[in-house]
Order: sequence, then structure tokens, then C-alpha cells
Amino acid sequence: MGLRMKDRQSLTRKIVPRYQKARKAEKEKILDEFAKNTGYSRNYAIHILATWGEVHTLVIDGKPIRVVVGVSRTRKKRKENVHYTISPATIDRLLKVERKKLEIKGRSHTKGGVLLKHQIPISTFYDWYERKPGFFTRGS
Repeated sequence: MGLRMKDRQSLTRKIVPRYQKARKAEKEKILDEFAKNTGYSRNYAIHILATWGEVHTLVIDGKPIRVVVGVSRTRKKRKENVHYTISPATIDRLLKVERKKLEIKGRSHTKGGVLLKHQIPISTFYDWYERKPGFFTRGS
């Protein structure tokens, strides 16, 4: 049977006192009924019904903590701020519009000056040093 967890817990709360006070023959009947209704295996149902309400003391970080089996605990609010991780691809996708705004728009339409062109040596047809005085080639 498909009971929700809260339904199983409420059923357990009602059956546990009856089970713990019962004799062996009655416990078998209660156990069969409980296992059938909750869908638990028989061994797990025995464990739950036998240990429900027990008090255990645990030591965590040097502090003793009292735990009652079967009693739902209250959740504490998270003290830390939640920190989410994000992939670089997602960041790029989210910032695409902002990066587009910061791009340089268009190209410069100014033309390079002639004076600068004559000062930069560019090899065209001849080798670099063929036109300088004193250049000599062997065996031609």
C-alpha cells in the first residue's frame, strides 16, 4: 500500500504503545497488520516498533545531545549565507548583453600618413642589403 511518510509515522505513533504493552501472540498480529499497512519488511517493522520512543545520548563536537527515536526533530535555520556555484559558460551567456554595450563600435576611418611609410623598411623585389653600397655577390 502506498502511504506517505507522514501517514506511516502517524500510524506508527498509534500502534507503538499497543505493541509494546501486548503479549507475544498479540504482537504477531499487530506486527502483521503494521507490516501490511506500511509496506515495511517484517524485520524493519519489528525494529521500528521495538525501538520507538527510546532515548539515546550522542556526543557531537564534545556536546551531549539527547535523541528520542521516532520523535521528529525541529530543523534549525541555516546560519551561513548560501553560496551557489556557476559555470563560466553560464556567466558568459548572462553577461553577453553587457559586454555588447562595452564593445568599441566601428573602425577608425583615418588613413596612415606618407611620412611614416618611408621610414619603415620593406623588402619588395630585392634582398635587404642588395641596394646598399658595398654589397657584393660571388660567382654571378
